[in-house]
Amino acid sequence: MNVCHWLRRMLLLLVALLVSGSAARAENEGQASLDKAIDKKLDAEKFEELAEVIKLTEQALKEGLDAPNTAFAKNLLAGTYSQRGLTLAELAMQTAARDPNRPQWQQLRAAAMGDLEKVVEFDDKAAEAHFAIARLQLLPAGKKDRAKTAIDLAIEHSPGNAALQAKALLTRVDLIEDADAQQADLDKAVKLQPKEKEYIRARGIFNLLRSGKKDDDATKRETRLKAALADFDAALKLDETDAPTEHLRGLALLELNQPEEAEKAFTHSLELDDKNTKTIAQRARARIALKKFEAALEDLTRGIEREPNDTGLLLLRARVRQMLNQPDEAQKDVEAALKKRPGMPAGLEFRALLAANTGDYQQALADCEELLKLAPDNTQLLVQMGMLHAIAKQPRKAIERYTTALDKFKGEEKDKYFILRSRGDAYLGVGKHAEAIADFEAAYKDKPKDSGLLNNLAWVLATSPDDKIRDGKRAIELAKAACEETEYKAPHIMSTLAAAYAEAGDWDEAQKTIARALELKPSEEHLDQLQKEQKSYEKKEPWRELQNEPDAETPMNRVKVKDAVEAVKE
Repeated sequence: MNVCHWLRRMLLLLVALLVSGSAARAENEGQASLDKAIDKKLDAEKFEELAEVIKLTEQALKEGLDAPNTAFAKNLLAGTYSQRGLTLAELAMQTAARDPNRPQWQQLRAAAMGDLEKVVEFDDKAAEAHFAIARLQLLPAGKKDRAKTAIDLAIEHSPGNAALQAKALLTRVDLIEDADAQQADLDKAVKLQPKEKEYIRARGIFNLLRSGKKDDDATKRETRLKAALADFDAALKLDETDAPTEHLRGLALLELNQPEEAEKAFTHSLELDDKNTKTIAQRARARIALKKFEAALEDLTRGIEREPNDTGLLLLRARVRQMLNQPDEAQKDVEAALKKRPGMPAGLEFRALLAANTGDYQQALADCEELLKLAPDNTQLLVQMGMLHAIAKQPRKAIERYTTALDKFKGEEKDKYFILRSRGDAYLGVGKHAEAIADFEAAYKDKPKDSGLLNNLAWVLATSPDDKIRDGKRAIELAKAACEETEYKAPHIMSTLAAAYAEAGDWDEAQKTIARALELKPSEEHLDQLQKEQKSYEKKEPWRELQNEPDAETPMNRVKVKDAVEAVKE
């Protein structure tokens, strides 16, 4: 006898036994519809057949059933809605995963939600239905609050179903923001399914990502990375052929500053899956850390051959080529990346660096201007632009950049030191000594032992033409401190001490000190300057200096840039 027909007969017999007497028959006018529904349910596989079961069962309830049959009919209805709803939900999620732009998955989701919401109306402890509702609401344009409620109910009502509860716990991690609560859910999921690599690896990924938190100290970061590594090792024991987990293991080792072990992990991952371009790129990074630049270049070239539109690979190869002293080839890679993604910040930033290294400050500044449009409050970028202007002998423009950076600065006061010091130097270049001193003094409060700062402040106090500004005694104090920091071995700082003595009228010490500076064999560039200072002190004349040169017009070095662009076009 066919099993389905046997089950049908047994169910019908059970229903018949539950019904007795004329009163019961009178209360069961819907019995015939219910019998048909049971008959259909036993053979139902298609959506149309399930729809017919639902129609007949609802009809039976409407026609009237006694209490036992009503309960049975509601269970049958809930089970049928569940079967159809869960199937529709899975189809919706599969369709959305394949192509999120297709409208079909949204229609499937709506149909599935209609069925599943009815299931939980019949049985608010239906854990599988709650779980499916949560997953559907996590699809694009879903309701996150509804998903959170559903996932909580799925976890609450699945204590006897370890597999379902572990899945629900893993899903809830993306729905809560508290890191400790996320960790607790992952720990419980792993405990429920200790032999399933999916949960162990997920916990490893969580700790790997959490290790990047900016507000964590080095110890916490290392602890999390080691925890992640332990999970990846455990997952690999369950499946030694899992290339993605080996890749993740390599990332953790790289973050733990173990590039040699990371290289081995990425190599093993590529042995398992030699087509993963991301793994090729990460091995290149490990090799860069090991200073295996040629090997890294080979990896990146291989990756670019497979993914020619990957701008990240192009920029990374450009950096390697720069390290290998191949500036023209590096320029070609940067231009190729920017051609594929015009205005890409990382590309503009690196092209600016290349341009600055070749002395093409106008190109470097032009790229920085584009970056500034994207991030107008980026104080670090403003400082870099100030430095470029200063190097390009445009101190007034440098001052503008530094001033804007200070106006927009949101960090701690002590972190303003470099900007103040740099702007002070720029003020010296345009002869604004009072402003320079104000910046130097402010910077001095944070770093009183910076030899460069001590020297520059002492120099302006000793040599300024402005009588109100000069202070020989303070200049000697600062210049001596600078000399002590450099062990009296820096000719230009010894020169400053000599100028301070001259300003104070101590000509013997001024002459002795400038003579010692000349004995230190200054560069040819500074030799002539020191000799002039020596002659001045021999005449008992203090040194005076006021720089006030106009900003230079920096011609753009278009040759290399143009050649690189033409090479890309070819």
